[in-house]
Amino acid sequence: TLFRSALTSVFLLVAIYRYRYELKLLLTSYEFAYLKGINVKKINYILLFVVSLAVGVAVSFTGPIGFVGLIIPHILKTIYKQSADKLILPIFFYGGVFLVLSDLIARNLGTMSDIPIGVLTSFLGAPFFIYLLIKGRK
Repeated sequence: TLFRSALTSVFLLVAIYRYRYELKLLLTSYEFAYLKGINVKKINYILLFVVSLAVGVAVSFTGPIGFVGLIIPHILKTIYKQSADKLILPIFFYGGVFLVLSDLIARNLGTMSDIPIGVLTSFLGAPFFIYLLIKGRK
């Protein structure tokens, strides 16, 4: 039901927010996180479990929607010039706003049938992904 998935989503959001410090350390390197006292193997398993549940809940309700997890974090990190651990909540918020706007656009393009939102987000996300690949090579 919707209530169960909402409750699960809140639990998962809290779990991800709880491990933001460890995520920040893991972004630098596993060795650095280990030197700071993080049990890297344990944290990897916990985060893999939490993220797998989050993706499962999201996909079960929305279907596969590509590139949102790629576009929004990169744009917000560029705009706010902050580390990922400080942007977890804004990423959730702006990701939701992005999906709502994408859904509105997909429903109101004037075609006889609705365009699936996954098609629209992929249409927007694929060029951004290519841009990131080119930028990463420089």
